Amino acid sequence: MNVNEQTQPEKGLVLLKALLNASDEIGLNSSELSDALGVEHSSFSEMETKGSIDLNSKEGKRALYIIDIARKLSILTSGDKDWMRAFMHSDNKGTGGIPAKQTATLDGLVKIVRYLDGMSG
Repeated sequence: MNVNEQTQPEKGLVLLKALLNASDEIGLNSSELSDALGVEHSSFSEMETKGSIDLNSKEGKRALYIIDIARKLSILTSGDKDWMRAFMHSDNKGTGGIPAKQTATLDGLVKIVRYLDGMSG
């Protein structure tokens, strides 16, 4: 094992940690997060136990959307977690629903990202 292999964290671990931080920031509970990843709650628990999400998997790609949503909301709100969580859990005419519930589908994730892109102008 060379020095770079020893010091570089596994990408799947970094993705999992970023996802958990993002979901905390925007107030997604474990059930909502499992739905957003398109997996059963037990499958998400296994990912947490394993300490990794495969970046190239369906779950990994959806995780990137959730992280992007949290990042965009943080920029728009200057990191105001209360506002970010209110946005995610309130009916929103711009996204056509309650964003936390819309994350359960890929179309919903894309719709939220596009809306936030439009808001940032």
